[in-house]
Amino acid sequence: MLSLHCTQLVSLNLNQCTQITDRSLTVLVERCTNLESLDIAYCTSISGVTLTAIATHCLRLTLLDVGFCTSISDVSLMEVATGCTNLLSLTVEKCGLQDADASLIMLGRHCHALTDLDFECEESSWTSVTDIGLIAVANGCPLLQNLCLSECKAITDTSVIRVAEQCPLLKSVILSYCTDDLHGDATLSDASLFAFALHSLNLESLDLDFVENVTNTGMTAVVEGCLKLRMLNVGNNEYITEEAVVALRVSYPQLTIYSN
Repeated sequence: MLSLHCTQLVSLNLNQCTQITDRSLTVLVERCTNLESLDIAYCTSISGVTLTAIATHCLRLTLLDVGFCTSISDVSLMEVATGCTNLLSLTVEKCGLQDADASLIMLGRHCHALTDLDFECEESSWTSVTDIGLIAVANGCPLLQNLCLSECKAITDTSVIRVAEQCPLLKSVILSYCTDDLHGDATLSDASLFAFALHSLNLESLDLDFVENVTNTGMTAVVEGCLKLRMLNVGNNEYITEEAVVALRVSYPQLTIYSN
């Protein structure tokens, strides 16, 4: 009924409408081609069929949230990246994608205006985001401001440094739990923090909870280099000392630091 009488819809929020199916959503996006914002997070009954329809008909889309839609496919998300080239914000939180790099490569290739990207992984897909995909985003999306890669355990300093270098407008970065429990060589370190300190002068929020290889040196560098920083989470890190945290809190009272 909605698609019959509201064909000029620009924004639609169906978050947590778990009974919505591919059939109804496909009809809707086919008729509501002016959609610019679509939130279908937690619509767990939909699949890649809906995303393919979005990619074909919603060419004006600037915001798409498919968080926790665990039945979507890598191929359908690649189609969205190719068809919806005006995207500014994309949330793909905990969707269980097995080849996320392929989608990230397409985003970097086609969605150059992207400012917000949430690609938080879940347990079944911890290693699906690697340096290959993240470097593609860094190279192709220089306007990126907000980036969430929580639990993406296969990324390393190589790609995070590239993000810092190529995306100078970064305001918020979430890298919590980006520690590879299976392959000890795939971890983040102070090298990433040095890159943020040098290049990310607009950074306001940085979450490094459970990023186990950063130290007092890297923490101090990012605080001293990113003068707009207002929130820093370095909790659950054995190399960060409370003495160093206290000293930074005294020197930078405008900054909230979360620690062990």
